[in-house]
Amino acid sequence: MAIAKVMGIETEYGISGPGMGDFNPVLSSSLLINSYAGTLRRIRWDYEQESPLRDARGFEPVQERQPVEEDLGLANVILPNGARYYVDHAHPEYSTPECASPRGLVIHDKAGERILERSLEAVRGLLPPGQRLAIYKNNTDGKGNSYGCHENYLVDRRTPFSRIVHDLTPFLVTRQIFTGAGKVGSESPRDEGRHVHYQLSQRTDFFEAEVGLETTLKRPIINTRDEPHADPEKYRRLHVIVGDANMCEVATFLKVGTTALILKLVEDEFLPELSLEAPVPALHEVSWDVSCRRTVRLRDGRRIRALELQWEYLDLAKKFVKEVEPSAENGEVLQWWEMILSGIEDFDLWQRIAPFARPYFIREPLGYYFDRAGNLSFGGHWNKWKDGIRLAFRYGNRVTPLGMAYHISKITAFHTLHGLRHRFLSK
Repeated sequence: MAIAKVMGIETEYGISGPGMGDFNPVLSSSLLINSYAGTLRRIRWDYEQESPLRDARGFEPVQERQPVEEDLGLANVILPNGARYYVDHAHPEYSTPECASPRGLVIHDKAGERILERSLEAVRGLLPPGQRLAIYKNNTDGKGNSYGCHENYLVDRRTPFSRIVHDLTPFLVTRQIFTGAGKVGSESPRDEGRHVHYQLSQRTDFFEAEVGLETTLKRPIINTRDEPHADPEKYRRLHVIVGDANMCEVATFLKVGTTALILKLVEDEFLPELSLEAPVPALHEVSWDVSCRRTVRLRDGRRIRALELQWEYLDLAKKFVKEVEPSAENGEVLQWWEMILSGIEDFDLWQRIAPFARPYFIREPLGYYFDRAGNLSFGGHWNKWKDGIRLAFRYGNRVTPLGMAYHISKITAFHTLHGLRHRFLSK
């Protein structure tokens, strides 16, 4: 029987320094985080059990301990809400605490946005006149560099990893029709002169392999990192890197809610043969097809639209929930999933999820905000607080929210469902 799905999201935020001639993203990220952390009690992160090069396919290279954030003098803070806020490479990263439900995870992800917002407010007084930092919740700088939004799911160690690869790949390839953040243009050599003006996902351009350990180059659809942060005899932590950073609450909710549910179907061997003939090319084709009308080829020879494949997954999930795991939480995921797929069929989604909302803004410019369209054209999911599309989206009521504002404010005010860690950190 499938195990409960504990889940979390790690978001690397883009950072820039308008007006800074000698901008250093690493030091600026550290300054940003430390300005927010202030006098919070500093708890060192325990790296003893971490092994990011351990591979689920059975490989475990000999590793020498690499310098970690504290060794390099970079910010690495465990927040009272159970989250981790630290410098990862050249980015500020917010890692949510473990969550037991999709709705809870959305709340913590949105709380992370508030924490970044407050960090910007705190750092403003530390910078010289004429300098400022800007933060972006997107996935590319438009110069060929991508940074991630990674999901993590607890899965049963008894489930063969080969089955996860086989069953989950078609789902991850096609879920971007409702989880993509939307992107102007293409940075992929696979474009081959097709002149992609707009696509559904920001991350897809940077994926080149079906399965692998890498996260920063030759990125795979299925990542094989085997670092469970739990009893390794019982559990895996599936590290999903093929997803966008979402501002839209519905997109985040469906991204984690549907994936957690499909993983339960995988564990219970509930899925039929739905393998794609060529997953990587299909991943790109799906992202480039804003109409959601093109087909991809399955291994059995059938050609099918990404939307049709998602309908198949939804029907199987409905059957699983009815027969195996009926619950209000699963029912909410299924309800939103069906609503969004129906909306895609009718192309009536501009007010609900990001990839379909964004062309609306491109067609109908917002004055000052789109006078700076150079940023939009390479960033797609622009998120500079107090300025630009975030305000237009949130307060212009263009994208359906899930009504979580009250809970988010409580989370950032150091109230948390993760009470045990909170109590330890408060001692």
